Amino acid sequence: MTKESLKALNKKNRMVQTPELVDIIGGLNEKPVLLSFWPSSDREFNNKNFHGDFKQVELFKECPRCFDFRNIWSKVLKNLATEVNNNEIEFGFVNCLSNEKICSSLGMDDLVRGDPADYDPRLFMFLPSQMGGNKIRYKDSKLSAKKLSNWSRRLLSFYTFEDTSYKQLGSKMNLNRNLPSLGGVAELQSDPKVAYVFLYDEETLVPEDELILHQLVQPIMDLNRNAYLYKSSDAQRFLRFIEQRETELANNYLNEYVEEGEEKLQFDKVMFETKTLSVLPMMLCIKENSLLSPVYQSFNSRDMRDIVKVTDFIKANADPTYEELNLYSKKQIFPRKFDPKIHDYTEKVVVAILDDNDYTDMFKKSYYLTFINQSVNYVKQIFQFKNLLAKRNLKYEEMERVGPRRAVKALQKKIDNVFKVPEYRVSTVYMTRTTLLFSQKWWPYIDVSN
Repeated sequence: MTKESLKALNKKNRMVQTPELVDIIGGLNEKPVLLSFWPSSDREFNNKNFHGDFKQVELFKECPRCFDFRNIWSKVLKNLATEVNNNEIEFGFVNCLSNEKICSSLGMDDLVRGDPADYDPRLFMFLPSQMGGNKIRYKDSKLSAKKLSNWSRRLLSFYTFEDTSYKQLGSKMNLNRNLPSLGGVAELQSDPKVAYVFLYDEETLVPEDELILHQLVQPIMDLNRNAYLYKSSDAQRFLRFIEQRETELANNYLNEYVEEGEEKLQFDKVMFETKTLSVLPMMLCIKENSLLSPVYQSFNSRDMRDIVKVTDFIKANADPTYEELNLYSKKQIFPRKFDPKIHDYTEKVVVAILDDNDYTDMFKKSYYLTFINQSVNYVKQIFQFKNLLAKRNLKYEEMERVGPRRAVKALQKKIDNVFKVPEYRVSTVYMTRTTLLFSQKWWPYIDVSN
């Protein structure tokens, strides 16, 4: 990038003052606006000195971290130059000492009354929507130009919620119909995608149904995952697809190394229909490198509008088939806070140590991680389904025992959902020997040299 083009780009990051800020927060902007918030006033920090050096800007002397964040912000602007020049996104900065009420209402009271030396960078993407859910906050504690750039691109890729067909989603991510066998793995995918697809019927969809999409943007962006949210009227094609991939999983992939004479797994149509039976709208979770597709079942209009339950479904199914265990993902894989709605004490984590100088070893272990993840989580569903059938049989036996008069009451007894995602879940992750060496304190009992 030339000096002239960089100078022109820097001018597109501009100070946003109160009247415009009110419109942006209200969703009246024509395109997404990425805003950073600062513990300063319009007089001391503005378009003239934003890109000044440390000695020129008084704010940087009071707030050294402001200087560091300004440099990160400039790198993000440069990383997203294509999107900025194509008018896909706007950049701006807000001085909270000149917008005290607004900053306080957004939960940034410390930028108004706190000490600048304790500054904690604050970022929001404001979307052009008046349906609510347009204020998306960047919450990751690990702030870097790369992470913020990727976060912004991820949000820009789906926030419009245009109808996405099965074929169109296939151009955005790998819709696996099968998985490679041992020796057939071509690469170790470092950041596999997870897509949540809101399926609907064009003839029956009402505006109240679509509100959930805007409410789910923040939970999706809060995931420390390469996760996306789409809307599709191509429901039958997607449902046919997830049945085809589970058939491949049960009949072929998981039976590849079953010895002759041993019992093989078979696709169970009844179990599949029990897991996926739903009215529209409903939601699917589709993952790269996986043939399992969790379904959020909806049996009435209230189910798909329940933000708490849908968010729990999203969080519970956010784990990719396998991922790297590092400083960024550690908090998600080993959460400090136990949430019974999305966690279970029976969960396990399988960690593979890869030799990053041996590609054959890396590809082989990526196969093992995938196979462990798919086989354990699918067999778990088989046992959960057997548990469901046993509970149904107990209900029918009770109906026969109590007689015709009380049979209706026995029939009305509700059987709780047995397909609990966290129950006996196995998460599969990997670390390279190099990463392990730099994080020895996590694993004090492992001999890194061996």
